Amino acid sequence: MARTKSLGREELEKLRAAIREKFRKRNPGLKAVPATTYKEAYEDIRDDIIRVVPGAEQSVSLIRLRKLFYYTDPSVCDAEQLENASFGKDFLHALDVYTGKSRRKRLPVSPWRWAAILLTMCTSGFIFWLAFGPVTPANVEEPFNDTDPARLKREGWEILDFDTANWRRQPRPGMLALYTLPGDYWVKPTEPRRIANLLVHELPGQNSDVSTRLVDFYPTQNHQQAGFILFDQDKSRLQHVRVTFGFNGPYPGDPNDRWPDGIPAVQGISLIHTYPNGDVIQHPFPLVEIDPGKPDPSMDTIYLRLTLRGKKCAVYYKTGFPWSQYNLLTTVDLDFAPAYIGIAAFQGWTRDDYTPKGADTIPAFFDWVEVSRR
Repeated sequence: MARTKSLGREELEKLRAAIREKFRKRNPGLKAVPATTYKEAYEDIRDDIIRVVPGAEQSVSLIRLRKLFYYTDPSVCDAEQLENASFGKDFLHALDVYTGKSRRKRLPVSPWRWAAILLTMCTSGFIFWLAFGPVTPANVEEPFNDTDPARLKREGWEILDFDTANWRRQPRPGMLALYTLPGDYWVKPTEPRRIANLLVHELPGQNSDVSTRLVDFYPTQNHQQAGFILFDQDKSRLQHVRVTFGFNGPYPGDPNDRWPDGIPAVQGISLIHTYPNGDVIQHPFPLVEIDPGKPDPSMDTIYLRLTLRGKKCAVYYKTGFPWSQYNLLTTVDLDFAPAYIGIAAFQGWTRDDYTPKGADTIPAFFDWVEVSRR
């Protein structure tokens, strides 16, 4: 069976256009995919494809991308330099998955890798472990190319308190939009513990790293927030830890919740630890002072990362570009063993006088979530 496929000019044009459009939507701050002989110019698109299609490192090379965007395009390449538009099927499959044309499936494995796999499987120790050892969840690399609930369920995700109407509001292909609807797990006695469309996945082990990228989330009203929630084995809504990016500021004209004069409105990260006895400990970490009417462009993109080591949780963040450095915010001792990670957007229920917090419902765009065992 042939391992390559030749593409016609129309097929090539459609493929290039689809890749460029997907890259533009996922990376609004980066330059468009170029058409150049300089192969290093394709590093950003290669990195983005690999984020969406884990395991495609060997299939998606800079040389293949340069051939696709330059040496097979007569509109930019001289006729004497044009190459035959034949590409490996593994490369084309990875591009189809990236653009959403095809579902993800395991990429072809080279004969040498198959030999190594078979040799390993033939060892008695591995066979014994495979037959009798504990089964642990696999690492998670979720690019949100497809937000269909049935597909997510097959991938091990669970949606708590599913709100169909708001889940369907997905304006950006390749990202998951969650909305800051009224709801919370930190509640008053008369309020339900409910956060709509909270997406949960089992952790692959007690030592895990969890990361996500929030894009164009501009919280400018009190308690609009989005981020992580850590659960125990029972997914307790009482005992949990949340790490969210959100807004806190004065309440003009509200004597019950007004902040003291001189305290600015801020966007920042907050860690809230709730305990079974009802105690709540909050650790706010303001990042920027803002004017609620003027979103700070430096906060367009927020990366959150949790490193879990047993019952210790370290919280990191960075802003801007993928190559920016993570900053350590805090390390906290947990009173439970984290077993599940959730992502959510919400705004709380009521103020101290039981009037609704009443912030606008705005989208938080989750570009991807990665969970890896350490």
